Amino acid sequence: MAQNLTVELSIPIPEDSVLITKVEYEQLKKENLKGRKFNLQELSNRTGVSKNMLKDLFDKPRVRKIVDVEKGGFVAYPTSPGSPYIFLASKTIEFMDEHFDTLMKV
Repeated sequence: MAQNLTVELSIPIPEDSVLITKVEYEQLKKENLKGRKFNLQELSNRTGVSKNMLKDLFDKPRVRKIVDVEKGGFVAYPTSPGSPYIFLASKTIEFMDEHFDTLMKV
């Protein structure tokens, strides 16, 4: 027969800290991206994927037809040489998480 030990433990939380649930934490992370835009460098910094690889991934025709703002998506593609890519942060990160396999296929 197993023995049980019941212990009451008090752990002080510093005044400058807050204890929240994982669900609340995930929601706060999502809220942090709402309304934010990334350029290619910021997206690269956020994801750890090089700018060139990101360009290659998002320029794939099957990806572009989904994400291009001109087709109802969330990526504004350069309209002239030297103009930037503009990514809606929340939708881009969500898309990359959900469609990793699509992005990585040749």
